[in-house]
Amino acid sequence: MELIQNYTSDTESEKEKEEEDRQVKKAKKGSNLPSPPPLVIFSQVSHMSKSKLASMYLSIIWKPSHLQVRQLEQASNKIISQLPMLSENYNWIPLSRDLRRNTGFHISLGDLFYFNSVDQVQLLDKFEKGFRKLDLPKALISKTGVSSINLNKVNNKLAQLLNKEKNCINLPTQTGKITLYPGKLPSVLFLAIPIKQNDSTKQLFNQLSKLRHEMIPEDQMEYDVGWLDNLHISITSGYQKKKALNDEEFNNVKSEIEAIDLGEDLKDIDIKVQDLDVTINDGEIETKKFKLIE
Repeated sequence: MELIQNYTSDTESEKEKEEEDRQVKKAKKGSNLPSPPPLVIFSQVSHMSKSKLASMYLSIIWKPSHLQVRQLEQASNKIISQLPMLSENYNWIPLSRDLRRNTGFHISLGDLFYFNSVDQVQLLDKFEKGFRKLDLPKALISKTGVSSINLNKVNNKLAQLLNKEKNCINLPTQTGKITLYPGKLPSVLFLAIPIKQNDSTKQLFNQLSKLRHEMIPEDQMEYDVGWLDNLHISITSGYQKKKALNDEEFNNVKSEIEAIDLGEDLKDIDIKVQDLDVTINDGEIETKKFKLIE
């Protein structure tokens, strides 16, 4: 976009331009004021200052079955129906049907961070080299893709193919528990499944945190804190319709939620994952997938 002071109408005649120039020169002769600074629109300055920046966001993707999605919705509804502070003050939408969020079920590996777009190839190359050296805890390695069908008795080749076992990472959760998290905006809350912290999960996520840390510019390091202690998968979003919970109310409601036993409701929920997504936005959004396990 050209600056406004350089803009001229295509229909302007040469005579009009000449007359305008004479008027400007005449005005300058009778004035001791300095020439005005160039007129630059604020949004244009902002655009120019950020034109070389891109953002990056890392997340582990979970793809629950249809049965698991239904169980998550039922468990969420059970919680919300028991707590008027939630049902009366927020509109709750299951993640699977929340059009405001297009991220799907995932575990966030920290917030997004910004970097110079010219460094993108170098950063991704550095990440990929480190990613290949991940030492996966054996206690987390499992199998996925197996249904209740006994494969030894199935003659249909397609059925066997669809039910082929695949390696995956099985992340433990706090059995039968859902908890409450605040959103980045004070008007948003989330119901989520917390990932259980044990030696194996700490080993895995500490390695991923180190990889991420090596890509973050120094001036953003101080903000890269806290997420390792709050690993979770959001399942339902709450959008404020009346009163937002204050800190005391939030903590009280959170305690009430965590006291609800959802063991039977969540009996088929297991967090088996295979992919890590690196989402880059440099004006266009691009997602690169990395296999945690083959």
